[in-house]
Amino acid sequence: AEGAIVSTMRDQIRFLRAFIGGELFPQTSLMGMTAQWRSIFSPFVPLSYGIGVMRFSIPRWQSPFFRVPAMIGHSGVFGTMLFYVPDRALYIAGTVNQMVPRSLAYRLLVRIALTF
Repeated sequence: AEGAIVSTMRDQIRFLRAFIGGELFPQTSLMGMTAQWRSIFSPFVPLSYGIGVMRFSIPRWQSPFFRVPAMIGHSGVFGTMLFYVPDRALYIAGTVNQMVPRSLAYRLLVRIALTF
């Protein structure tokens, strides 16, 4: 309930692939979980929630020089991240293992997504 999950990056990616690929739940469940996104904190923060799933999506006006692809997955308070980038068929798992600055994990996500 409070996190405390211990896992390898390989197992996390395996889990996310199975989740996205419909091996854990029917694809209709995933479609329902991602059909509607609700903003977290404020409209200016690029995080939103579906049902148990987070979307990281930077609007074009916040990134005028390059388009950052939307990502779905989840992140944690200490900079953990597990996201799928549909536009690039890319799975990202990692951690920065710190709370400050809170944006560090998301800046890393953007760098990785734009590199591949």
